[in-house]
Amino acid sequence: YISYTDWRTGDLAIYEISTGKKRRLTSPTEVEPFGMVLRSRWSSDSQRIAYNWYNKDSFWDLRIIGLDGPKHRVLYRDKDVFPLPLDWSPDGKHILAIFDNYYKDKVKQVGLISVTDGAVSILETFKGRAAYYYLCFSPDGRYIAYDYPQKQGSQDRDIFIYSIEEKSEIPLVQDLADDRLVVWTPDGKNILFGSNRLGTMDLWAISVKEGKPQGALTLVKKDIGLISPTGFAPDGSLYYGVSINIRDVYIGTLNKEREKFLVPPEKLTGPFVGNNFSPEWSPDGKSLAYISRRLPRYEYGADILYIVSLETGEEREVVRPQEIRSLGGVSRGICWSPDGRSILSSGHDKKGQGIYVVDVKTGEMTTVLYGEAQIMNPNWSADGKAIFFIERDWKKGISR
Repeated sequence: YISYTDWRTGDLAIYEISTGKKRRLTSPTEVEPFGMVLRSRWSSDSQRIAYNWYNKDSFWDLRIIGLDGPKHRVLYRDKDVFPLPLDWSPDGKHILAIFDNYYKDKVKQVGLISVTDGAVSILETFKGRAAYYYLCFSPDGRYIAYDYPQKQGSQDRDIFIYSIEEKSEIPLVQDLADDRLVVWTPDGKNILFGSNRLGTMDLWAISVKEGKPQGALTLVKKDIGLISPTGFAPDGSLYYGVSINIRDVYIGTLNKEREKFLVPPEKLTGPFVGNNFSPEWSPDGKSLAYISRRLPRYEYGADILYIVSLETGEEREVVRPQEIRSLGGVSRGICWSPDGRSILSSGHDKKGQGIYVVDVKTGEMTTVLYGEAQIMNPNWSADGKAIFFIERDWKKGISR
């Protein structure tokens, strides 16, 4: 099976590989008329799935459900913490998870959750740099492998091993390249990882014994790209997903009917390629503003607002807000004021969700409002004296 989110409903679903059949494991009820799954992880015996669920009280649970058993069981619940399940221990007794305390302590923690009673054992606590995004148990359950940013704000990562028994960190792969953990092989003798050390993101292997690296690196597959491992099949084949989500800003000229381009669109030259979006013309048509994302979406300081002059080609960074995540908000939209002096954006800071105004000349950000509800699509009135926006209240189940 493959577990996944059915995005039509937000439910947890499974796909049976041999038959091609799909089946939802969760469904709306009178008590919970809606919800959403973000990530799911199988137990080693393939009988249970751990997943996080956006509940009716507007925060995330970590739950377990059986493949053919009774309804779900809530294993972890804290309104201030976002729990992300990463792996099951080989004996099925614990779930490895990230606990993102973005509303309470402003830290990320990595810990184990007891499947029996939900008790949490914290392994590490982090401030500043982004915490782990992919971790996995060794097949014998004694170690945890993970990758981690080389420094604050860096996209490049190194790979480490954590000894559960000794509570110590062991460097595995450290160099100037971007090294990303993929998976531990089923026999526990090798760790597969992606690395751009040869110019493309290739798949490499490193031998491991007693939690320590052994010998030279081995190139497994060239130009594999950024992948997300799904797991090993019994025949030793590795299944994985490939990330091809590349977004850039292009400019082109349309015919009068706006049906086709007169010439092929040209990519706007920028300082960072592959994650630029939300282009918006200035009212006078002489400048273009857009957002460039340098870190994973939910990291603070991930998004930067740029403006490029179409007359001179000059491109400048307007603001890089370290306290904001998801500049542009869920709708990923920004909006110029009618006088061209300000840009409007929604987003999240460490206090909650809000609408912000950025001074185009100085880069100063001003908070217009905060709200507990989800705020989307802010837009100026024609005279620039008011702001319209959509507010989605998950607790009340309404939008306005």
